[in-house]
Amino acid sequence: MGSHAAGGVPGEGVSLWVRAMESSGVRVHGADEASPTYRNLFAPERSGNFPLVLVDGAAYRMLISPLNMKDTLLGSSLGEVTEYTLEPALSTGGGIVSNIVSAGESLYAVKGLEGAMIAAYVKGGLRAFQRVAMRAPPSWAKKPLPIPWPAPIASPPWN
Repeated sequence: MGSHAAGGVPGEGVSLWVRAMESSGVRVHGADEASPTYRNLFAPERSGNFPLVLVDGAAYRMLISPLNMKDTLLGSSLGEVTEYTLEPALSTGGGIVSNIVSAGESLYAVKGLEGAMIAAYVKGGLRAFQRVAMRAPPSWAKKPLPIPWPAPIASPPWN
């Protein structure tokens, strides 16, 4: 008794792997072919850095759209960008840092999405930013956690 891939026994000189790949629908698009149908939510990188804002240890990436959201969606002010830099990860100034929002520009919470989304004016348009990362405060690793961990944390890596 033997078994074979669906569709019968492959022809002479054709491996099962090749036969499986021919029917699987795997395609690689070249420059001359249509691009994939997925759509990224985030604005593309510029010179290796994604357009973002760093606020109190949270990183927010700029969304592709809306290009100019309604100001009626703005919540409370979160402060002003204190440092504009092309390399936000290397900033040591603290405060609110961005590589797309100009220094002195105000940041706002988005109504109903406080903590998850912020907004700021970029080149005249009100743009939305979604939180993509959050740094734990240094005191976090020193306090007992409400959930069990596999091993105790002796010292947080950021100290």
